[in-house]
Amino acid sequence: MSSENNQPVEANFVDAGYTFKVNEGNTYNQYNLQSHNIYDKGINTNDQIIRYNGKHIRTLKQTYKVVPHEDLIKLVRVATDEMGLKNVQNPKLMFGSIQGRGFQQQRWGQSAKFGDAIISPDGKYISASFVSEEVKIGDVNNSHNIFGGVTIMGSIDGTTAIRVMPLTLRTFCFNIMNHVLAEVGIKNLLGEATHQLNKLQKMDSVQENRKIQARFYHSQKLEMVDVVDSIKAAISKSQEILGEYKKLQDLMLKQKMALALVEKMPAASIKSADFLELTKDGVVITNPNISLYEVMNHFTNFLTFHSMTKSMKSVFRKYGEVDSIFFNENRRMELLAPEVQ
Repeated sequence: MSSENNQPVEANFVDAGYTFKVNEGNTYNQYNLQSHNIYDKGINTNDQIIRYNGKHIRTLKQTYKVVPHEDLIKLVRVATDEMGLKNVQNPKLMFGSIQGRGFQQQRWGQSAKFGDAIISPDGKYISASFVSEEVKIGDVNNSHNIFGGVTIMGSIDGTTAIRVMPLTLRTFCFNIMNHVLAEVGIKNLLGEATHQLNKLQKMDSVQENRKIQARFYHSQKLEMVDVVDSIKAAISKSQEILGEYKKLQDLMLKQKMALALVEKMPAASIKSADFLELTKDGVVITNPNISLYEVMNHFTNFLTFHSMTKSMKSVFRKYGEVDSIFFNENRRMELLAPEVQ
């Protein structure tokens, strides 16, 4: 069945007798993104159905303002091009004599066909990653470099805010580490969201806080100056994070951290770790001399190239776990502390 502009809508709504009217402010036919307000017996329900490339994205209140992936990436590309940043997914990316791998098809992401971005299989999420050739350190053996940069992530349905986070990238293997916990808010949007959140007396959870913050992000207009400022702040943070790599090389994996990895990381990433062995009594570190640098690289390699999930949001959540275990100094030292007998 079809709505009045001949676009498909959810059959269960149609079968239940609902009718639809195009939400002009949230419809972008040039991107195959449509929103339809839902009516029940001629009465506006204040809900809307959002579809993108023929897929039902979500049913939301009509006050929700869609930020099309294409518009977000266009804005980001103008900002990053002006700053001279290099897109990580571009196969022509060069680091001296080292050529980038280009886009690697993943279960959780595929080429968006615009802006050298990655889009999730369900169409809800978009991400694009960039590096600065001026922000770098030598790898452990100084034969390659580790670059600092930024990843921008957005969603059509508001399940995540427009996120700007530092990244680090090793040219030896092209492992990407998205530093989720060092996320930078887009200045004017973050300020408004924080102001509104502070007015609320009761919040059920951190997750609920983030949902509300995401809605405020999507209710505001994106401005170039704020995007540029946020990208600059993320790159600056990535430069600080690069200093942690040398520390990781000098630290060895300990039992408590191994247990945390088993608990937090995907089972397939643990199974493929040749320095860990799962037993009926727990986990055994089979290489006691392995450095945290090598351990961290195993997990970033898994998330960058081998993750089995179809959820982009889930992959970024796991990047957050890696960030917490290896790059949060307080937690890292807690997990390395000798166990009390």
